Amino acid sequence: MTDELIEYRAMFEAIERRVTGEVDTGSRWRVRVTVAISVAVVALFFSHTGGATGWSVYMYTDAARAEAVGPLSMLFVHASAVLCVAGSIAALVAHRFPIVCAAAAGCAMTAILGVLAIWSRQTLPAGSGLSGPGLGTVIGALAALVLAGHWIGALVRPPMRSGAPV
Repeated sequence: MTDELIEYRAMFEAIERRVTGEVDTGSRWRVRVTVAISVAVVALFFSHTGGATGWSVYMYTDAARAEAVGPLSMLFVHASAVLCVAGSIAALVAHRFPIVCAAAAGCAMTAILGVLAIWSRQTLPAGSGLSGPGLGTVIGALAALVLAGHWIGALVRPPMRSGAPV
C-alpha cells in the first residue's frame, strides 16, 4: 500500500506547495475589496485641493501648479494609484501570499501618506490664498485605510476550509 502512495508523493508535495502559498477569501470579501478599489479610483477624479483633481495632481497639470501642490500630495496620489489600485487588483486576482503582503503594506503606507497630505493642506500659511484638502483627498485616504484593513485581515485569518461559510 505504501509503495502505491510513494508514486504520488511528488504530486502531493506540488499540490501542497501551491495551496499553502494562496490566500483564500470568500466571495463577499472580494466584493467589499472591489468596492473599496472602485472608491479609490473615483477619489482620483474628485477635487484633491481647490480646482485640482487627483488626476490633475497625478499628471501635475496647470491646475495642480496653480494650487501649489506639494510633494506629500503628489506622493499620496501616486501611491494611491499604483499601490492601492494596481496593487490591490493584482492581489485580488493572484491570491498569492507575497502579493497580498505587498498590497497590505502598500495600502497602509498610502493611508499614512493620505493623512500627511491632508495635514499638509491644512497647515498652509495664512493669507496664501490656497485651498485646503478636497473631498478626493479624504475619500482616497479612507479608501486606502479600508483596503489596508481588508488585506491585513486576509493575511491574519486562518485559511478557509472547504464547506465553510463564505
